[in-house]
Amino acid sequence: MLPLLLTAVSEGRLSLDDLLQRLHHNPRRIFHLPQQEDTYVEVDLEHEWTIPSHMPFSKARWTPFEGQKVKGTIRRVVLRGEVAYIDGQVLVPPGYGQDVRKWPQGAVPQPPPSAPATSEITTTPERPRRGIPGLPDGRFHLPPRIHRASDPGLPAVFLRPGAGIPQGSRVWAEEPKEKPSRKAAEPELMGTPDGTCYPPPPVPRQASPQNL
Repeated sequence: MLPLLLTAVSEGRLSLDDLLQRLHHNPRRIFHLPQQEDTYVEVDLEHEWTIPSHMPFSKARWTPFEGQKVKGTIRRVVLRGEVAYIDGQVLVPPGYGQDVRKWPQGAVPQPPPSAPATSEITTTPERPRRGIPGLPDGRFHLPPRIHRASDPGLPAVFLRPGAGIPQGSRVWAEEPKEKPSRKAAEPELMGTPDGTCYPPPPVPRQASPQNL
C-alpha cells in the first residue's frame, strides 16, 4: 500500500503531510495508541520499480497491482530504536511486536469524577430604603380600614342616638343606601321651547293674619 501512496505523492496528488496524517496521527487518535520513541520509516521517493506477481513477505500469493510501475520504495524501518527492516530484509525475529495496550502509558486516562452539581439560588442583595429626613418610616403604617355592614360576613349594627358605647370600642354602622337628592334643595329652572332657561319668578308674599 505504501508504494502506491508514495507514487501519488510523486504525481502531486498527495503530500507527505497527508500520508503522515492518515497513517500516523489518525490511527493514534482513533485507537488511543501511545507514543513510541525511536520508531520511524525511511523511504526513497526517486526509486522506480515494477510490482511483481506477489510480494515476498505477504501470505497472499497474488496481487491485483501486478505489473504496475510505481515510484517510491521503503528503505528502512526502525522499531523502538532497533532496525527491523532494511533494503528488503527483515532483521528481527517473528513475534518481535508488543501489545501496546499492556503499556502503562497506553492506558486511556479517565477523566476525574466531577462533583455533583448543586443547585444555587442567586439572590439580589437588598438595598437600604432611603427615608426622608424628619418623617417616620411609613412602610408598615397603613391607614385603618373602614368596615361596612355591606361587607360579607359582618352583621349590621344600628346605633341609637345617646346609646352608651365604651370609648375605644369598634362598631360598624350601616351607611344609608340612598343619598338625599340634591334636586329638592336646588331651584328648578324653567325652560322655553327655544331651549333658553330662565330663573323661576319670585314667590308672592302672603298677607299676615294680623294685617287682616
